[in-house]
Amino acid sequence: MIQYKKTALVVATLTLMSLSLSAQTADRTIYVTTFADEDGENSNACSLREAIVTASTGKAYGGCPVGEVVATRATVIQLEAGEYQLKRELQPTQNVVIQGKAPVNYEKPDVLTNDYPALTAIQTKIRAVANNRILNSSTFNQPAVTIDNVELYDGVSTGRGGALLAGGALILNNVSIFNSKAQEGGAVYLDGVYSSFTANRGRIEGNQAERGSVIAMSCSDNLTTTVREVYIDFMSILNNGSANSQSTFAYCGQAKARISASSIGLNQADPTRGSIIQFSSKTPYGNVPLSVKNTSLELLSNTITQNTAFSTLLYDGAGKKDLNFNVLAFNTGKSCRYADKREGVKYANIYARGNAVLLKAGHDECELISEDAEAVAKDNIAVDQYSFNQLLSPLSQNTPDEYTAYMPMYFTKPGMSNNPLIDSKFESGCSNLDQRGIKRINVVNSVGNDEKPNTCDIGATEVLRLTTSNLTAANPSIVDLLKEFEAVRDSFDAFVKNPQTKPEFLPYYKLQVEKYAKLRELTEAKQKYRTVFIDPFKGNWPDETVSDQGVREIKHLSADLYDVSYQALGVGKLDSDNKFQGQFDQNLKCEWDKDLEQILMYRLDDRITPDGDTEFCSYKLTMKSNPAKSSSAYIMVSFRNIEPVAEPVSYTVSPGDTGWTELKLLENTHDKGDGDVSKLQSKPNKLSYYTDEKGQDLAIRFTQTRDAVQIQSERSGPCPDDVKLTCHGGKIQAKLKNTFDPFNYRLKYLVYDVEGLASKEAEIEIINTGSSKGATSGGGSVGMLSTLALLTLVYLRRRASRVK
Repeated sequence: MIQYKKTALVVATLTLMSLSLSAQTADRTIYVTTFADEDGENSNACSLREAIVTASTGKAYGGCPVGEVVATRATVIQLEAGEYQLKRELQPTQNVVIQGKAPVNYEKPDVLTNDYPALTAIQTKIRAVANNRILNSSTFNQPAVTIDNVELYDGVSTGRGGALLAGGALILNNVSIFNSKAQEGGAVYLDGVYSSFTANRGRIEGNQAERGSVIAMSCSDNLTTTVREVYIDFMSILNNGSANSQSTFAYCGQAKARISASSIGLNQADPTRGSIIQFSSKTPYGNVPLSVKNTSLELLSNTITQNTAFSTLLYDGAGKKDLNFNVLAFNTGKSCRYADKREGVKYANIYARGNAVLLKAGHDECELISEDAEAVAKDNIAVDQYSFNQLLSPLSQNTPDEYTAYMPMYFTKPGMSNNPLIDSKFESGCSNLDQRGIKRINVVNSVGNDEKPNTCDIGATEVLRLTTSNLTAANPSIVDLLKEFEAVRDSFDAFVKNPQTKPEFLPYYKLQVEKYAKLRELTEAKQKYRTVFIDPFKGNWPDETVSDQGVREIKHLSADLYDVSYQALGVGKLDSDNKFQGQFDQNLKCEWDKDLEQILMYRLDDRITPDGDTEFCSYKLTMKSNPAKSSSAYIMVSFRNIEPVAEPVSYTVSPGDTGWTELKLLENTHDKGDGDVSKLQSKPNKLSYYTDEKGQDLAIRFTQTRDAVQIQSERSGPCPDDVKLTCHGGKIQAKLKNTFDPFNYRLKYLVYDVEGLASKEAEIEIINTGSSKGATSGGGSVGMLSTLALLTLVYLRRRASRVK
C-alpha cells in the first residue's frame, strides 16, 4: 500500500483535540518585546524580567499583559532571536515555559531527517552580565520551569547553581549552558524535595564547580534522603570542570538517574581523588548520602571518553547500575572504579552489556570486583588492543552544524575494517535513536547472502549503512486512497489561500499541494487490479559519506540517488533461515513505476491470497554514485478482496400515490475499491456484484425495513454469506402501504460483490412530499490522512526541538 505511519495518524488525532481546545482559548502567551533588562520603568515594552513577574503574580507589569489566568497552567513566555542580558537572577514563583525563537527553516528539508522543517542553530541567548545566576526557582512555591531553544551564558553563584537553581521540576529542551560557575552545581543545582531535572538535546560546556561542575543536588531534605529523577538524553557534555573539581555529575539521595545517547568527553576532575560521574556512597572526599535502595543509574549508548580524573565512573554497592552499549574507555584515570575496598565484597549491583571497555588492569581499565568481571568479559567488548584514533574521530573533526544537529559529538570511524563498535554482536538493547536523532535499526537481511546484519552500534552515534528490510503490505481500497489524497491536497491548499498563514510556512504548503495532487493523479492512472503500492524508500536506512574533514552527509533514500531493481518470486513463505521457499506464479507481477516512484505488485488474475500464504517479490537498492553499495530484501503481500460500496439514495413519493417506485439500488453501488478490472487478463469484464447460479443478480439485502413500507423484488434467494438471510435481485420496488401516510421513512441496505463480500450499510430515504417535516441529512467523516494535513502547522512547530 502507499505507506504512511499509523502512529503518526494517531498522534495527529490527539493533536487535533488540543488544537480544537486552543482555537477556543485566548492566546495567553506573553511576548517579550525588548532585549533590555527592564523592571517596570517602561510601559511601552515587555522585558523578560517583567514577563516573569507577570507570570508569577497574574497581574500586568511593566509593558507585559496578563498571561495564563489558570493557576494550574504554565504561562508561556515567548522570546525572539537575539541576546537578553540579565543583571540579576530571574525568580519565577509560578509555573512558566520560556521559549526561544524556534530554530527552524521551513524552506528546505532537514539534512538528518529529510523532512521539513530544517533545524538551524539556536537563535535566542540569555546572558548573565553582572556575576549573577540566570534563574532561581527555589525561593517560593518551587514552580516547574521549562526552557526551550535557548542558550544560557556566564551564570555565576558563590553558592549553588551557577546558571540554574531549581526548586521544582526543571525541563530543558534544546538548551545549552556555557561557562557558568558555582561552588556546587556549576550549570545546575537541584534544591529540595520538589526538584527534578530533564534535559533533552543541547550542550553543557565550560562550566565549573568544586562539586558537580555540570550538576549537583541536595541529598537530604525534611530529615530524609531526597527522592528525585535526573534524566539527560541526546546531549554533548564537554570541557567542564578543572583539576580542582571533585566531580562533574554529583549524585546523592534517592536519585533515579539516566544518561543516554550523549557524548561526554574532555571533562576534568581532580586526578588524584575526583570523578566525572560520582554515583557512590563512598568517595575519596568522604561519605555521600546515596541510598542503597530505590536508587539507580542507567548509562545507555553514550560515548564517555577523553575525560581526565581519578575515576570517570565511581561506584560502589549503593543503588542499581545499568551500563549498556557505552564506549567507556580511553580516559585518563580509571574508566570505572569500585569505591568500596572492604574485604570479601563480591556484589556491586552492576549490570553491564554491550559496552566497549578496557578490562586489563591498568590506568584506563573498567575496574570491577571479581564476581562481576567474569560476566562483563563475556557480555561486553574488550578494546584493550585498540587506540582512540583507531575507533573514534576526534571532536575537532566534528564542528557543530546541521549534520550533527548543532552538537559536537564523537563518531565511530567506519573506514576501519572490523571496527568492534560497529554492528556489534548484540542485536537489541541500545537506544532507539542516536545522538543526532537518527533511528537505530536491527535488520538481519533476508535476501543478500553477502550482507551482514545491521545491529546496534556501541556509543552515542550510529554508522549509517544502506540497509533494506522486509516490507509487508496489502492492497488498499483505491477509492479511499484517492479520497484521502484529495483531502490532504485540499487541506494544504486551504492553508496556502488563507491570508493568516505565516509566510514562512507557504513554501512547504505549496510543495504539499503539488505532491498530493500529483500523487492522486498518478495513482488513479497507474492502478492495476488490487494493486499494492510499495515505497521502497520508506522504512529503510540510507548510507552516509564521510569527507576528509569528518563531515557526515546522509545520502537519503530517493530515486535521484538510488537505483531500484525487483523480481517477482511467487507464493510461499520464509523458511527457518528467512529465505523464500515457494512456487513461482506467472500471474504475480512486480514492477517499478518511475513516475510514482513506487513498486507496484499486482496479479493478472483475481486470486485472493489464502490464509497461511504470502506473495513475494524481492527488491534491491543500489547507490548510483557507488554501485558497490547495495542492499536487498523481500516485499511480502497479501491480496485481499476490498468490500464494495453502497451509496445512500433517496426516492420521492406523493400522498395518494398507489403505484410502485422502482429502487434502482444496483446502479448506486460499485466495487471500484479493488481497482481497474479491465487490467485483469482472465476477467476484464468481471461483474461488480453477486449473481446466483443462473448468472442473475442477487446482490441486494435490506438490513432495515419499515412496516409502513412494502418491498417487492423480481427475484429473491439466500445471501452468499448466510443462507438464512434473504437477498434480492432484478427489479426491486417499494410503496407505502397506506397511500395517505404523511411520513418520511428511512431504510437501510447493502450490496454483495461477485465474491460474496458485503458492503457497509447505506441509507434509502423515502421522502414524502406531503410530510410536514423535510428530510434530514446524515453526517460525514474526515479521513485520517486529511486530519494529519490539518494538523501540520502544529506538528511542524513541535519538531523545532527534536525529542526522543
